Amino acid sequence: MSKKTAPKNAKKIATANPALAGSSKFEPGLIIVAMEEPSLAAQVKNAFEQLWPRESNKLGVCMPAVEKMLSLHTGSQRKLEQAVALMEAKIQLDSKVRHTYKEFPSHGDTNWLSNMGLCVLLPLIEETGCGVLTLTQEISGPITPSMSVALTNIGNAAKQAKTYVLLFLVCVGGMEKLNLQELCDEYIEVGLCEPDIGCQVAFSIEFVGLRDMHLLGVGKTMCQVKASEGRFLRLYRPFVASDCQTRAMWIMRREGKTLGEIGKLLGIHKSNVLRRLKGLPKHPHYIVEEGWVKRYLESTSASPRDVSPSSDDGDDAEEVDADD
Repeated sequence: MSKKTAPKNAKKIATANPALAGSSKFEPGLIIVAMEEPSLAAQVKNAFEQLWPRESNKLGVCMPAVEKMLSLHTGSQRKLEQAVALMEAKIQLDSKVRHTYKEFPSHGDTNWLSNMGLCVLLPLIEETGCGVLTLTQEISGPITPSMSVALTNIGNAAKQAKTYVLLFLVCVGGMEKLNLQELCDEYIEVGLCEPDIGCQVAFSIEFVGLRDMHLLGVGKTMCQVKASEGRFLRLYRPFVASDCQTRAMWIMRREGKTLGEIGKLLGIHKSNVLRRLKGLPKHPHYIVEEGWVKRYLESTSASPRDVSPSSDDGDDAEEVDADD
């Protein structure tokens, strides 16, 4: 395997996966973006709000063109000030989309799924017709019948107004048994990841409806966030693994290193390397920065260890390619 480096048009190549042609765009309606970690909510919301006006396909699904975007923010004055600061810290990109914000000051977060919350929300959905409306809601338990009815009403109102409602749902009690995909038109799950060296936050974005295409690099993406000069820079790549060490193994394998060589560099046996690489996706358009592996190895405390000749000699006949 030859080492892959990013050419001058690396940004274009990194997102030019032919399989994207088979992935459909969003349809108007309720889109739930669910996560368990509350600290991710603002970063995930800002990522979607930044990508959508560009009609980007960085998340594996083409964002449809819209005329306007409305972002709703609730909470204490301090929380609202923080939301504004985070929005101002994102890179402003050229866009014809009109992006506006509405603030709802309160001592606690507004419950958009309550009767009072719906009375405020449903007219806003209608006003945002042919646009995107984003809001955040935290839940701490199972989906109750009243919440299910509220989500259905939001979805119906969104389809009628041809509005894309992006509901960022923070499920502090876990997402596994909520069956949220049955209550919306598009269901997306967000997971916390270990960031690369030099980045502060990382998370995966998974379109559950495209799960069969994840091995092709479609529908599951990792976003890395780096703070630089008072702004957030975001890098999007097809998802490989949530932890840095497994990503390092995967990259080294693509560069042509044997399982034994990878194991020595990381201080683990090659059988563990094989086990962790098995079943990882193929990403022919994955771009790796020059020196990424070297920086990772230098940042870790692990040092190469001796591997017995009986377990490491030979031509690695038992090895399988990480992409298989």
